[in-house]
Amino acid sequence: MTASAVVQLVLYSLVLVAWARPLGAYMARVSEGEALVLRRIVGPAERLAYRPFNTAVSFATNTDWQSYAGEATLSYLTQMLGLAARRAPSCRPWSSTRSSSSS
Repeated sequence: MTASAVVQLVLYSLVLVAWARPLGAYMARVSEGEALVLRRIVGPAERLAYRPFNTAVSFATNTDWQSYAGEATLSYLTQMLGLAARRAPSCRPWSSTRSSSSS
């Protein structure tokens, strides 16, 4: 590794560590819904920029719910194991909640 690469890695690590706490605190305030000064300053410009961007994206991509379905991202084996894991607790033959046929 060259000296330049080491310097870049060290500087990147220092910046990352330095920004971790302030960004974490900011994200916590955003998730709790607190009023933020930055939102009042940048909010109008952000909404203006996102308005045409969202319109362009919705016309350029397929935005129906089928693209978000589990079948699109999970393999058949993963789906089968997930369903089996959910079903397994209710399929215990020794369970006292099963109805007996000799009533």
